[in-house]
Amino acid sequence: MHSKLFSAVLAVGSASVVSAVTTCTKDIKVTQPTPVIACDVVDASITIDASVAGGLSLEGPKAITGDLIIKNATQLISISSSTIQSIEGNFELQSLELLSSVNMQALKTLNKLNMVKLPQLSTLTFGTSGVTKASDIVISDTFLNDLSGLNINSVDSLTITNNNKLTAFNSDLVNITSLLSVTSNGNNMEINMTKLTSAAEIQLSNVKSFVVPRLKTITQSLKFDTNPELTTFSAKNVTSITDSVTFINNNKLTNVSFPLLTSIGDMTIQNNTKLLAVEGFPKLSKVAGGIILRGNFETVELPSLSDVEGGCTVFSTTDISAFCGFFDNAHSKKIIKGTESCKSNVKAANEGGSDGDSNTSSGGKGSSGNGTDNAVAALSVNNVLLGVSVVAGMAQLW
Repeated sequence: MHSKLFSAVLAVGSASVVSAVTTCTKDIKVTQPTPVIACDVVDASITIDASVAGGLSLEGPKAITGDLIIKNATQLISISSSTIQSIEGNFELQSLELLSSVNMQALKTLNKLNMVKLPQLSTLTFGTSGVTKASDIVISDTFLNDLSGLNINSVDSLTITNNNKLTAFNSDLVNITSLLSVTSNGNNMEINMTKLTSAAEIQLSNVKSFVVPRLKTITQSLKFDTNPELTTFSAKNVTSITDSVTFINNNKLTNVSFPLLTSIGDMTIQNNTKLLAVEGFPKLSKVAGGIILRGNFETVELPSLSDVEGGCTVFSTTDISAFCGFFDNAHSKKIIKGTESCKSNVKAANEGGSDGDSNTSSGGKGSSGNGTDNAVAALSVNNVLLGVSVVAGMAQLW
């Protein structure tokens, strides 16, 4: 707490006025919309009682080292403060049914922001240049159509889900150390992160575009699951992805391009019905897990493939016998160490069905044509079903 207090004091003013800073050290419970909080630094937490209604105005404190919690105040219409500059704990807004605006015009620094079940919230204002520093952010079930107030450079976790009016997110984020999850927002959601260079886990659903021209490093997974308007994706500077690369149920997707990608954990490309060619991986050489390709492919090219630790399943609704020989040969040379199966004219190729399930085991005899499909080692398609996992994970962030 001492380090938090020191940081809060620095945020309040210069060294010449530190001696004049007043500090409250006990938790504060607010029971009226215009409370008197006679201190510059709240070295504790502030909780707003559920009975507070109308417009809440929090004036006085410049820094809060603990939390600012506002939950279940169903008659609260607005929240404002012209003095609060930093919140070092959690800023939590939850289940505020009538809340329409948040105006924290001095706020620059947050630790964790949790905005959940705010169905009328349409206006969000943070500082003159937005919040520039934050750790974990969840924005879910709001009426927001603009997140320009989140002018952050780096974040551990950012979850944006079920905001039906939100159709665009333009961000100057450079680094995401844990999770970026953008799912089930407004139709044709467009994401532009032109400065993003590194990320851990990326999960996207109901997104029309995801522009990341500078992205180089993905330390965990990249997952596109059920993006009905997505037509193309390019990650021209990404060289490795430690875990999964997944494209499932993207019905308008026609092109995927990773020109510099050399190694991945595993790959699943399935039920992207307009994707007729898998040829955007010219340098992919090492796959630590396995490969699943299921669709209407007419062309599959992985010219640099030299080491697949798991298995490989390639099924198409078309005749792919011309390139099934490549996978048969790779299996015979032990490039593919697990079970290999490549089949043509599989009616249920996109979804699995009676022609075998969508996994291939890490061992066993390879097969093509009418051979039997088995399971890819350590590869689970279920981990990309974002709709349930994101909502469940979001509820446990705090």
